[in-house]
Amino acid sequence: KNLLQEDEILFRILDAKTRETGVLCKMINCVDLSGFSWSKFDRKMFAAMGGASNQANTVYPQFLARVIAMNTGAFITVLFAIGKTFMSKKMLEKRTKCGGKTGKQEIS
Repeated sequence: KNLLQEDEILFRILDAKTRETGVLCKMINCVDLSGFSWSKFDRKMFAAMGGASNQANTVYPQFLARVIAMNTGAFITVLFAIGKTFMSKKMLEKRTKCGGKTGKQEIS
């Protein structure tokens, strides 16, 4: 499956739940960055994810509520800077990072 097919599947699940409950349901995407390594960083994949994200934002504007990056290091600032070249301002506003380290301390 590609990234847009996965978005379509998730959108259908959320749409069904919205119709069932009468409450707009949105997705929160938590990204665990523990173990991230620059040596394994794939710029082409990052660009593909950014392109898919922008396209999904156009097709499903209400779909994503928030993207939360967890277990981040100092590199997250660099990643967000790179992301600005691929993602819309609206998508960047939905991104945040979670303080703390899961499994090691309480997170906020």
